[in-house]
Amino acid sequence: MTSGSIFSKVNGVIQASILFFSFALIGLDQIAKYYALYSLIDGGIALVPHFIELNLAFNQGIAFSMLANESSIVHHLVTLFNMATIIGLMVFLFYKKHHPLTKFGLILIIAGGCGNLLDRIKLHMVIDFIQVKFFNFPLFICNLADIYVTMGALLFIYSRIFKQNERHLFSKN
Repeated sequence: MTSGSIFSKVNGVIQASILFFSFALIGLDQIAKYYALYSLIDGGIALVPHFIELNLAFNQGIAFSMLANESSIVHHLVTLFNMATIIGLMVFLFYKKHHPLTKFGLILIIAGGCGNLLDRIKLHMVIDFIQVKFFNFPLFICNLADIYVTMGALLFIYSRIFKQNERHLFSKN
């Protein structure tokens, strides 16, 4: 067995692991939304009173309900853009070498994008249920997929800055 075939097998196992982890995250998001849809229909639950509540909401737009009142053509364009972004990120993930934090960030972004994309395709809206408040002032409502995207974006940005700083430090020596 040549070293090239060993590396290709290891790379295949890594890619399969990435896909499995992504599907697990998407599954967890969909299960949580299913639970929210059927358990929170009659009212919310205060997890941390005045700060974190579970309340059911339907978002026909994008982040913070922007574009919610637009035509169905706009909603279809948002869905197509979502699909194209996921495909682009998958190509970027699998066909380029990345720092592990960058990879993990991309996996989270892709899984979150897929979770919300499934909602858009099935329901023509996204189910949100995690409401963050500051006492009685609601700040935002989201779902697990939104959290994945946010955490993934933060990891991606951090890893890119960290990698740039690391390269800069080593180039001085």
